[in-house]
Amino acid sequence: MAGIEVNSSEETSFWSRQVGAMRLQKPAIVPSGTSITKVVMILQDKHYGAALVADEKNQLLGIITIHDLMLEFVGSSVSGDAPVDLIMTKDPITVPPEMSLLEAAAVLHKKGFLHLPVVDRKQKIRGILTARRVMNFVAENLPADVLNLPPDSQITATQKAGG
Repeated sequence: MAGIEVNSSEETSFWSRQVGAMRLQKPAIVPSGTSITKVVMILQDKHYGAALVADEKNQLLGIITIHDLMLEFVGSSVSGDAPVDLIMTKDPITVPPEMSLLEAAAVLHKKGFLHLPVVDRKQKIRGILTARRVMNFVAENLPADVLNLPPDSQITATQKAGG
C-alpha cells in the first residue's frame, strides 16, 4: 500500500473490494464459558490461530488468540478448566463486511493484528479476516509488475540482490 501508486482502475477496484466479498476464513466459534483447555484443543485441531467467543445469538463477545494464550495462560496460575472469558480480549475491534480491503488491511497493520473478526450491523459474526488471507489474496490477484515493485520506488539497486 505505501509505496504503491494506484494508476489503473483495475488496481483501484482491487483495493476497493469489500471484505465480505472475499473468501473469509470460517472462524472457530466457542460459546462463552468454554474452558481454556477446550479452546486450545479446538485451535490445535483446526490449525487456527484464534477463536471467537460468542453468545447464544452468535453475537461476538471476544476473541482469544494463540498470542493471548501464551501471555495469559502458559506459565500462569490460571487453570485450564477456567472459562475462556477470563483471558479473552473482550469487545475486540471488528470490521463490517462492507469495509474495503485497503481499510481492513490498514487496521491489521496499524494495530499489529493477525486476526480481525468480520461482524455485520446486527453484530452477527460473518467470518474472520486474517493477515495470511489478505496476503494470499494480494498474491493471487495483483499483477506481477505491482508485486515486484520495491518498497520505495525512489530506491535503485546498486548491486545484485544477495551479493
